[in-house]
Amino acid sequence: MGDIYVLFTTYTQDSEVTRFTTWKPHVSIEETKSFIKMCIEKWNKKDEFNYIIESKENKRLIGMIKVKTDQGKANVGYVIARQYWNNGYATESVLAMIDTLFGLEDITEVRAFCDVQNNASAKVMAKAGMNFVKNLPNYIIHPNLSNDKRDCLLYSITKDEYEKKRSR
Repeated sequence: MGDIYVLFTTYTQDSEVTRFTTWKPHVSIEETKSFIKMCIEKWNKKDEFNYIIESKENKRLIGMIKVKTDQGKANVGYVIARQYWNNGYATESVLAMIDTLFGLEDITEVRAFCDVQNNASAKVMAKAGMNFVKNLPNYIIHPNLSNDKRDCLLYSITKDEYEKKRSR
């Protein structure tokens, strides 16, 4: 709960950062507080796990990465504050999460998706070793772009693919 103000001022209210998210920019710090409470509730229910991303250089909060697992598959999502874009933080965070998830016995695949127009996120997934799987038509609403479901790109890496890449 101590990160509410930093989250709000760093990215949750930023319309450019939230452009491709499934939530609208926060208009008040109270919205960010509710978001953090929801994250804690989901964590406690073991439904979804949200992690803060910090800069190694200065320990500043720069974003979040979340994981939701289902029957051996882990779905990953991430957001990085605009001032930290194009520095490799998203890729490094996704790679660290993939490493962590494949260290768990029951995870056999890590997946992520992005809006078809979110080229930066697609590049992050590819740099993290994930492979493009398919286009998901009318998959999810990104309310900052449209009230209609939008096409998304699905990326994935299996534990076997991950281990082969690591052994090279």
